Amino acid sequence: RPRRWQPHVIAWSVTVLVGAALVTAVSVASDTDLVHTSARRAAVAALCLWGLAVGCGMWRSSPVASVALRRIPVSIRAATRGGAVAVASTVAWSCGLLVVALVASFENVARFAATLAPTVYDGVVLFVVGLAYVPTLIIWSLAYLTGAGLAVGPEVLLSPFVASGSIDPIPALPALAVFSEPMDSTYSWMPGLVVLSGVLAGLTIARRAVTEPALTRASAAVAATVFATVGIYCLLLASTGSLGVGNWASVGPDPELGAMFAGAALLVGSVPASLSRARRRPRRLQAVSGRG
Repeated sequence: RPRRWQPHVIAWSVTVLVGAALVTAVSVASDTDLVHTSARRAAVAALCLWGLAVGCGMWRSSPVASVALRRIPVSIRAATRGGAVAVASTVAWSCGLLVVALVASFENVARFAATLAPTVYDGVVLFVVGLAYVPTLIIWSLAYLTGAGLAVGPEVLLSPFVASGSIDPIPALPALAVFSEPMDSTYSWMPGLVVLSGVLAGLTIARRAVTEPALTRASAAVAATVFATVGIYCLLLASTGSLGVGNWASVGPDPELGAMFAGAALLVGSVPASLSRARRRPRRLQAVSGRG
């Protein structure tokens, strides 16, 4: 654990570059006549994910981080943590929504997988590809949760505010069979979960900056909302692309609209919650025995 920041930066840079190079090499090797991959997108995504994961691990385990944190004002630290809580809780709601949708459409998913008549090798490939698409499906669920919806081609919009019919044909990915049933507009309450994420962020700020004035905490809540909105925008932007022909030639959410809806909902929940009188739980002091 070096106590200077230069070794940390060098170790982080080398680790991220090596990881991104490996991912890019796999993407290039997987690019065939039947399956096309984008090495550029793979490199960008790998740099972002590796940089975030390695950076968080090093930040949490290094004594340099604790020293640096003490120099940052409490309001900024609270805003940063509040933004992270907002994004994490919204993604958690999206994961729950995806699980519920897959369970409710399990019969359609199983029937669609059976119609493909896969061999053992094909089944393994479909399973691996399905796992690889789980992050994308989670982000699509996030777009649906915010109310902005998921656009499948120029004519179909899946949104809790808009009723839509089934989408056919479906690419050879069983998990996409959740789109095989019509959707109504009875789920218009779902964006309220994003407001709840804002409430959690505001309570986090109120707990972390309990000694700060109300105006400072409200400003921290606004800053946390901005941080979270930027993060959600990046997630939505990364989930757009193509999955085939027809409507599936262009599929994904509108990043600007989704980020705007998410930011508005988070702001409604975070600012009032940040003004609450939350108190931090006092830490218990351990008894120290000494020899006289």
